[in-house]
Amino acid sequence: MKRAGKTFLTLLLTLFVLAACSSGGDGPAFFGNQPAAVEAVYIDPEVVMIGVGETMSLSTVFEPANATNQNVTWQSDDDGVVTVNAEGEILGISSGLTTVAVTSEDGAFTSLCTVRVIVPVEEFSIANCPDGYVVMDKGTAMTLNFTIEPEFVATHIRL
Repeated sequence: MKRAGKTFLTLLLTLFVLAACSSGGDGPAFFGNQPAAVEAVYIDPEVVMIGVGETMSLSTVFEPANATNQNVTWQSDDDGVVTVNAEGEILGISSGLTTVAVTSEDGAFTSLCTVRVIVPVEEFSIANCPDGYVVMDKGTAMTLNFTIEPEFVATHIRL
């Protein structure tokens, strides 16, 4: 009886080792290390704001996380606003709003990221307010003259 128990354990251990070897050494296939198909892909983050000339890396999140084929392609809806390379790095080209898409090779699942590119204000000054504040009596009016650099940014500012 003891011999039969040892034989059974030896056989079980042999099957375990063979299963581990046949699954590429990552563990036995019957423990869940089988190839997994992509069920969805997402971009992280989903909304981005960057400046002209700035770069940022987007990343992908796969479902399931152990998806076998995690190859993707990236695309910008407007290369005049933002470009994206094969690694998901975006570059702000000009002021505007566009989307960047990622598509999985396995299953052709797509996710979008909204990207707003802004032009940073380099200088802002109010000509008739040298101390940075204005004190006025109730019911009076005053016209403020301001300067914004670069000059073309002023067309995008609402006060």
